Amino acid sequence: MKKIFLSLAFSIILFGFNNNSVSAQKIAFINSDSLIISMPDTDSANKKLEAFVTPLSNQSRLLEDEYHKMVSDYENNSNKWAPSIKELKGNDIAQMEQKIKNFQEKAQADVSEKRQDLFAPIIAKAKNAIATVAKEKGYAYVLDESQGAILYASQSDNIMSDVKKKLGIK
Repeated sequence: MKKIFLSLAFSIILFGFNNNSVSAQKIAFINSDSLIISMPDTDSANKKLEAFVTPLSNQSRLLEDEYHKMVSDYENNSNKWAPSIKELKGNDIAQMEQKIKNFQEKAQADVSEKRQDLFAPIIAKAKNAIATVAKEKGYAYVLDESQGAILYASQSDNIMSDVKKKLGIK
């Protein structure tokens, strides 16, 4: 991903130059991860996400506890059971393993979707502020430092403080 981004950035810089003359284009950078972390909406979104995750974690723990009880019962008592009972208990354990696996996969998908729902407006707000500041300051391109694609940049081209000011963040 970084190589693609670097290639894209390099291509943009090369193609930004006219064949007949060199025209300088202003390029800025920002660390979008740091910006999003500093936004007040992020704390609220993280709290909502945590409130969403907590009951799922509790349910997962209950399922795992039930599974461990089943396995313990099987290990402690299987020598007393008839083969048909052993087979039934073994099947119950296998079904519980599958139930836990399905629950965890569904929970991960639900958490991912919830995270997307909560953070999409925050990301959009950050992108809009970045675009607004870039236009106001006359930048043709803004690179994202959090993607690791910037090898060198003058701090004078870092628009973080301007974007934070635009968003009302101190």
